[in-house]
Amino acid sequence: ARALRFEENIGFCAGCNRGAEAASGRLLAFVNFDGEVEPGWDTPLAALLDDPTVSIATGLLLSSDGEVIQAAGLAIAPNTAVVGRLDMLPRSAAPGEPIDVPAATGALMMVRWQEFLDLGGFYEPFFMYGEEADYCLRVPGRIVLHPDSAMRHEYGHASGPQRSVTRLYWGSRNRLINAARHLPPASLAKSVVASLGFDVLTLAQLRGRAPAPPATVE
Repeated sequence: ARALRFEENIGFCAGCNRGAEAASGRLLAFVNFDGEVEPGWDTPLAALLDDPTVSIATGLLLSSDGEVIQAAGLAIAPNTAVVGRLDMLPRSAAPGEPIDVPAATGALMMVRWQEFLDLGGFYEPFFMYGEEADYCLRVPGRIVLHPDSAMRHEYGHASGPQRSVTRLYWGSRNRLINAARHLPPASLAKSVVASLGFDVLTLAQLRGRAPAPPATVE
């Protein structure tokens, strides 16, 4: 393995893109540093990508003890907000076989290396959060969850607790960017109106307190 180190935090999206550019091979996996993959996690995902109609393969994102689902793929709301499918349900509620999902979590996903580069990778102005929804909305093929691939994940290592300044600021900002990038004018207007109160209040509360990014991304 070879690590890439940057003198400053260039952000999750740019860091992933630089890693992809330095990589080689047919497949490319994105795995968060704040989790532990279960044995054999990669084999089911690689097998899914043998199907040319599949663009993204993803697995289960679980609690640190492996008992509770955090995301079995993602659902995308009309305003482009994302939520973990089956969030807070027991692991036994996961599907028993691969299923198509609207989007994959960026914490555990595998793609074709060349297709990722051809599509421009993750949209770097996001910095962090929202990049997986944007990428999933751009791929030409299916997004498939395989329940035999899983990662046990701990919240808070990258950006603090659920209501941290970092998480709220980038989440609200990037949801609006995603809406602008992907929704037609009429839907965009409805989306902005629907989420305006929450996003404006959140960003106003955080104005002047927008966090400095963490010190290092590797």
